[in-house]
Amino acid sequence: MQGDASKLDGRRARLQKIDGGFSYAEVSSSVEKADFTADGRRVVVRVVERTNLYFQVTEPNSPQYNGYQLRHTLTFNRGETGWTLAAIEAEIPPNAPAPATQFAPSLPAVKAAPNKTQSSIDAKTGSTNHKVTTSAYDYYAIADYANTYVWNPNPDYRVYSQDCTNFLSQAMKAGGWQPVDGDRTWDGAWYYGNWTWTTSYTWAGAENWYWFATYQTQRTWILPYVYDLGFADVLQLDFQQDNIIDHSMIVTMVNTVDVHLTYHSGPEHNKRLRHILDQYPNAWYYAHRT
Repeated sequence: MQGDASKLDGRRARLQKIDGGFSYAEVSSSVEKADFTADGRRVVVRVVERTNLYFQVTEPNSPQYNGYQLRHTLTFNRGETGWTLAAIEAEIPPNAPAPATQFAPSLPAVKAAPNKTQSSIDAKTGSTNHKVTTSAYDYYAIADYANTYVWNPNPDYRVYSQDCTNFLSQAMKAGGWQPVDGDRTWDGAWYYGNWTWTTSYTWAGAENWYWFATYQTQRTWILPYVYDLGFADVLQLDFQQDNIIDHSMIVTMVNTVDVHLTYHSGPEHNKRLRHILDQYPNAWYYAHRT
């Protein structure tokens, strides 16, 4: 616990230098499930935490906080003097950025030779506010979908254990992307079916979605810099540098303060790009213009 507190102090100091960090937090929790052992001397409780971290520096009509949802497993033992907390574990989703209050285990970097064009994380060279929009897609519908369903998934779709690209594809469809038929294993197909085995790999697989969007259909192209991202664009990450993209996010706001990203697995809402870059400076980034 002391080590975690020290790490949090270090992160707090870095975020304050980056953009002022956070001023305060609102935290709520609810019990999702409780399991007792047969002898009644141990109980494992699953708790859902919902937290809003309010930004110290923001601007009118922009996100005031970064929200996240996180599950925790608490183990209580019953002794002679009553119940004691024996263990607590945060259920941080794999292959997704950890909330600002948590520290995910470090993943070893394979550092294979890249087989894709990456986006530079040099913030000084990129631009935060310029995006040429077209009539082909409804960018407001894309972002609105992400904002609407970030906390409560759309019941018309399945939820996957790693749900980021499934969520992304839903938003793209809401914005006007049309399905493409074909063998579900082919990166040139993109569609959702009533069952997993009638859904294309590209719908929910981050790596497959990349090749469908950029190579097979040119519905997106990779931007030179992550800070070229505009409203309703997409950012993907390869945490392990092994040429397999791990995570997908949607830009739900761009202003003079930062680029704000929303995603499932978390879920997280309006996380600032600078905070992600601080957490994962060695990841490979792929910024898509939609």
